[in-house]
Amino acid sequence: MAVPRPPLPSTTAIPLPPRAYWHDDSSSPGALRGLVMDAPLDLKPFVKYFIAPIIMLALALSVFHFLHLPPVIVKSHVTHASLTEFNFIQSSNDTISLHYNLAFNITFRNPN
Repeated sequence: MAVPRPPLPSTTAIPLPPRAYWHDDSSSPGALRGLVMDAPLDLKPFVKYFIAPIIMLALALSVFHFLHLPPVIVKSHVTHASLTEFNFIQSSNDTISLHYNLAFNITFRNPN
């Protein structure tokens, strides 16, 4: 025999939204059934038929690109180097310092 439930209080602290905003989705699991706010615009078909295929195509093209066209390392060459100053200094408190001025030109080439 079932035990009767006590009656609910007649006043609630937070009023329920109007019935126009209620949504009973019978395909949802039990926890999601009941008061679910409807979105003003249903984006599921847009995402399913437009966005998802574009993302999958981009992913497939990028995998194809990296499998068939592997990235090539950028090549660099020093074309000119000059050392204009080179001083080796030892101070009175046994501190050694090296002062130099080195200038060089580097050329980068991308073989792609």
